[in-house]
Amino acid sequence: MIPVFNAYSGKIHEILEEEIVTILEGDIPLTKQPKANCKKCYGRGHTGYDKNRNAYHLCVNCIEKCVIPKYSNQLHFNCIIIKK
Repeated sequence: MIPVFNAYSGKIHEILEEEIVTILEGDIPLTKQPKANCKKCYGRGHTGYDKNRNAYHLCVNCIEKCVIPKYSNQLHFNCIIIKK
């Protein structure tokens, strides 16, 4: 099972490895769950919600480090801004 963060719902769900090719827009596959002791997001994977873009601000500490390297361009493809 692979954890996947959805930038539009702000939730992390798991999918089978075979289904990774069918991920939707806004889904970002991760190598592992974000750590619960993160000082910015507390393991949620996001730091807040942007009403104008209808998407969550990704946590730089967690999501950027946990993204599967092959899918790192998914962050820019979905036009999701990572706030520092």
